[in-house]
Amino acid sequence: MRSRPVSRFLVLAIAVAVAAPTALAKGTRQAVRPGKRPAPTRRVRTIEADWIHHTQPEIGRSATIEDRRLGDVIRRRITIDGRIDPSKASRIAGGRFRRRVVIKQVPVQRGVRPWTDAEAAHLVSKAPQGVAYDTMRDRVKVAFFQPKAERVQLVIEGEKKPIELTPVASGMWEKTLGTQPRRLYGKEYHFQVTRKDGSVERIADPFADFTERASDRVISRFADLEFTWRDAGFKPPRLEDMVIYESHLPSLSRHPSSGVAEEHRGSYRGAMSKKVLEHLKKLGVAVEFLPLNAADGLMGADWGYWTTSFRAMNERYASRGQKQRANKDLMALIDTYHRNGIPVIFDVVYNHGGELHVRALGQDIVYRPRDEHGNYPEGWPTVRSEHPMVRQMIIDTLKHMVDTYHVDGFRFDLGALLDKKTIREIDRQLPERIHLFSEPWALGPTRWSKGDMKSTFADTRWAVWNDDFREPVKAFIKGKTGSASDRERLKTAITGGYGWASRPQQSVNYFSVHDGKTAADTVHGDRGRVFQGVVLTLFAQGVPMIAEGTEFMHSKRGEHNSYNRADVNQLDWDQAAQQREMSDAVGKLIGLRKKLPHFKYRRALREGQDIDWLYPDRDDPNALGFVLRPPAGSQPPKGLGEIVVLSNGSRDGRSFKVPPGRWKVIADGVSMQVDENGLAGRVVSDGDYYLHAGATAVLARDP
Repeated sequence: MRSRPVSRFLVLAIAVAVAAPTALAKGTRQAVRPGKRPAPTRRVRTIEADWIHHTQPEIGRSATIEDRRLGDVIRRRITIDGRIDPSKASRIAGGRFRRRVVIKQVPVQRGVRPWTDAEAAHLVSKAPQGVAYDTMRDRVKVAFFQPKAERVQLVIEGEKKPIELTPVASGMWEKTLGTQPRRLYGKEYHFQVTRKDGSVERIADPFADFTERASDRVISRFADLEFTWRDAGFKPPRLEDMVIYESHLPSLSRHPSSGVAEEHRGSYRGAMSKKVLEHLKKLGVAVEFLPLNAADGLMGADWGYWTTSFRAMNERYASRGQKQRANKDLMALIDTYHRNGIPVIFDVVYNHGGELHVRALGQDIVYRPRDEHGNYPEGWPTVRSEHPMVRQMIIDTLKHMVDTYHVDGFRFDLGALLDKKTIREIDRQLPERIHLFSEPWALGPTRWSKGDMKSTFADTRWAVWNDDFREPVKAFIKGKTGSASDRERLKTAITGGYGWASRPQQSVNYFSVHDGKTAADTVHGDRGRVFQGVVLTLFAQGVPMIAEGTEFMHSKRGEHNSYNRADVNQLDWDQAAQQREMSDAVGKLIGLRKKLPHFKYRRALREGQDIDWLYPDRDDPNALGFVLRPPAGSQPPKGLGEIVVLSNGSRDGRSFKVPPGRWKVIADGVSMQVDENGLAGRVVSDGDYYLHAGATAVLARDP
């Protein structure tokens, strides 16, 4: 499109701080035709904002400039937060800082970079980045955020000349190509960026849908995203109806026992094989996959916890010799899961890594600054989520995964390293159907913790992985609940009565995941104690989560950190067949939990009303039982009005006094039988119930 000068000016709202830097306070340098100077205007008003809106608390003041292009006109908004005390953590309550709003006229000329060098470091664009394919009109739009560039060219594999990108607004360069998208699929492309000093950089697209490592660098390619979805009408279950199954996608089909053809083992296609699919359907779970984004093969090793691009998917999980089908194979996998009633959750890593984003924007934007000693506060380069452009990148890539792959939720690795505003913005901007989970800890300093669930995040959908559940349950099944106070912690885990939580659904309950030993290894292969951990997890208030293979005694041979051990991570389906009795029992327990209203409380259970505790004949903190009642007004299935769970984690047998009435035994951890209608010949009336060491039983009746 031919460039022409602007014929009019637009009055804009510009937010500027009290202590605005000189370069921004005096206005901006613009490229205009000689003699076309606007009459300066200025109008000021003062506003205040909460701490949580402060974008860069480490420097005490931040500036952001957002432009929006409308034809030949740029609407510009500059926001500079007033100076605050950077030693205070961002929070909703407890402090405010001042801003001034200034209205200006800003002239713009088409084809000329509409921002100054002084503004470049402060620019924020909300325009979509990456490649957008328009197959209906045979167009491909390419957009790249590069505020410090003097010139940006698009270089496409096989094309003779680079294509010039046009500076549009707020650091964005773009170009619409009048070509059929299919002509570009699979071709490598990159941006050739010229700096003010004349230096030229080759930068791969950090928002590419397909990337791969080629020798010493990561390259980007145009990706084929054309796919016909057949999952219309699928909706993920409500949080209180969900049971999560944490899984490493390649592990599902790597082992020869998976029955998957060799070229598809450990791949997206392998994960939708008949054997895998039938097993997941039998369990009735939502699958939470370890990271599927493109990852560094060395740093991320087998698990992939070192993302190189937050938008591209891992090409190493494509079938052998078919890397460029990675995107469509993942779509086909999720479509297949949805049509079989299986929700899919992505584990995402936004706290470190991001190699392509660092190369495009620089470490000073993507990573948090070093301290006065040159060290990173968290011990390694941590993503600077509070920077407006980084926050926008996080939200944009999450939305892209929702729209492109129909994902049903996200789990954030070391999510406590993300700032509070970003956490709230993710909740605000993603569709309501998307479930959000996070680790509320990190290896170093964090931006929030579990305590924020009752305050800052009380009105959001966020739930967190809960070590306050994990540790007492692990101790119990190992026979190491050593005191009455330890038993009280277990009781709190069962009732969901954590002091930091505003409702039980904020807690993701588990006793074994990819980190640490498997459940089987934790209890040295004791099947009854693994079943005991599953029962306690499923019959506690909160969101239950089970690690892959727990239901058939998967072992990593004692390995507690298998991030680089593909050999022990893979699931042995021959062992699953040998343990079918146990996996069938776990699947029935999950189905039973989903039927019962007993786990839909929106508050912690109240003793004497919702739950009563049962203790063994001898005082033993490693043996515990409870009677669980449904919420008032609910209608449990016939014969399942009251539930009794009896569990003996000690090294000796224990007897429990069962409450008066006629109780049917519906689950037995010794025989590995589960039947909600009652096990044949297993009725208890007004007597004692004896449990062997490590045994668990579930009883039921109508009151």
